[in-house]
Amino acid sequence: MRKPLRQKPLLTGLPFALALCLFVTAQSALARQTPPAGDPNVERGVQLYNQRDLKGAIKQFRAALKTRKDDPVVWSYLGQALTLHGDLKEARKALDTSLRLKPDHADAHAGLAFLLMVSEKPREAEAEARRALELDGKQVDAHYVIAQLRLREGAWLKAIEEADAIIKTNDKAAVAYSLKSQALLGLYERGNTILADERRGVYDFNNQTVEEVRAAQPLRLKEAADNLEKYLRLNPKAPDAAFLREQMETLFFYAHAAAETDPARKVYSSSDNVARAVITYKPEPGFTEEARRAYISGVVRLRAVLAFSGQVEHILVLKRLSHGLTERAVEAARRIKFKPATVNSLPVSQYVVLEYNFNIY
Repeated sequence: MRKPLRQKPLLTGLPFALALCLFVTAQSALARQTPPAGDPNVERGVQLYNQRDLKGAIKQFRAALKTRKDDPVVWSYLGQALTLHGDLKEARKALDTSLRLKPDHADAHAGLAFLLMVSEKPREAEAEARRALELDGKQVDAHYVIAQLRLREGAWLKAIEEADAIIKTNDKAAVAYSLKSQALLGLYERGNTILADERRGVYDFNNQTVEEVRAAQPLRLKEAADNLEKYLRLNPKAPDAAFLREQMETLFFYAHAAAETDPARKVYSSSDNVARAVITYKPEPGFTEEARRAYISGVVRLRAVLAFSGQVEHILVLKRLSHGLTERAVEAARRIKFKPATVNSLPVSQYVVLEYNFNIY
């Protein structure tokens, strides 16, 4: 495999769930800070930042620093804007300057934590986030960074704790509901693993534990959908909002299907007593040019229903990649051909997990 070239980290190279929430999260720090009074450059910079004109905001903050070079707040503004713009080297310089001028500046510590997370330095990111929370226990950005780190580790319950801490501080913070939805979906997948292992006899689970997991599954799906719905209501112009609404509807379908008892309408799992569906054609998604240029690699994992009608339906994204690769995987999954699963020789619908590996050779 060809070794990727080393280049500066880019915002668009981040995992989908993280890239989705970047603007919403970072905006909160600027909204809380008090701009220096009477400085039109700073005021205009904040205005442009809120309009997502990062280049314009950076230009205004740099202009303000010509006369306010010892102002830690303006340096913090600049660092956050540069981070979102993808210029992490200059962003680090700006945030370091802010902290040199004001070591107890909680927003700058949170901004640095965010930058370190983007730079794939989780330990340093968490240390900065913890420091920000020591200085300001209501620091939304710091809770967000820690929650994202817990999601990466699969520590779903701890991620939910951080999301709840954000909601307690500000129940209008859209990003908290996105975090909860992701964590609840993680719990759901862990539950599926427990149920599958129990059926295969891999582990001797306590019967009560298995029944509790089985009962919790539809509730987790519904709660994940409810939280995604809250996120979209608070942030209707979110990137890929249409895609997220489709995912929300899929979650609601899965929640209902998980509780279905009618054999004619049930969606079976591969471990149920059925003649499994047989995939006869699974097209490759192929790379996007953007992903190839950025040397993005990894796995997209999907959960889908191979319906009794012969159609692939209700595709739920479990693991994402950026630069259009998730979308390519979903498109490829829709074109799968298969022979439906059967029960007593009658076609039925079946859940499957599909994985698409993206590697650059």
